[in-house]
Amino acid sequence: MQQKHRRKSAGSEPVEPLYREIRAVLQSARRGAYRAVNAAMVQAYWNVGRLIVEHEQGGRKRAAYGEAVLDELSRRLMAEFGRGFDITNLRKMRQFYRMFDIRDAVRLELGKAKRDAPCLVSGWWRHFARQPAVN
Repeated sequence: MQQKHRRKSAGSEPVEPLYREIRAVLQSARRGAYRAVNAAMVQAYWNVGRLIVEHEQGGRKRAAYGEAVLDELSRRLMAEFGRGFDITNLRKMRQFYRMFDIRDAVRLELGKAKRDAPCLVSGWWRHFARQPAVN
């Protein structure tokens, strides 16, 4: 069985420092993109919760009505965006908004999560989303 060998080019040694620098730039960019996407999704979940709460406070607070709305929203959102929008997650987004009903509170938490690495925003939301729902 033949083994595939990486062929070293004649100038591979001088290229190593350049390769390491480029690799570091790309890894840093990937980490930054990951954090940016996670921060955007946490903000989106907070806004979904806000919209649900504001809709509920529009004068129709009956439980049956609220559940019917969440059921319909869940059905439609899951069809378009995937399973992350089931009724349980919509309730948790609503709860998330109620707990942090001031946008700056969310920003403070996001900033804290960023400072206290490796606690990334996604981990922070995942931790929150796993908590038992409080209606």
